Amino acid sequence: RQQLKQSEEALALLRAALKRSAVPDVSKKEILYRTAEAWECGEQTEKAIEVLRVLMEKFGPYRDVESWLERLQGRRKQAKVERGNGRISFI
Repeated sequence: RQQLKQSEEALALLRAALKRSAVPDVSKKEILYRTAEAWECGEQTEKAIEVLRVLMEKFGPYRDVESWLERLQGRRKQAKVERGNGRISFI
């Protein structure tokens, strides 16, 4: 619970930083990267994926974003398989 609160606080600060017009691209990349980290820590995989896609679309390759995105997408696919695409299975 404490970690979720810290993630939400971090996200609020990151959103505020992105809204500033004088933020250099280098900082924007790092802000987006940290935003995705916060979403992932808050177990919001879909939101983390969305932020990483925006980062790659706007700025191209950055740090480990490509492999991180692939890992998160794989985790999402695995979760759907385990849930049976929304169906509960007792087998």
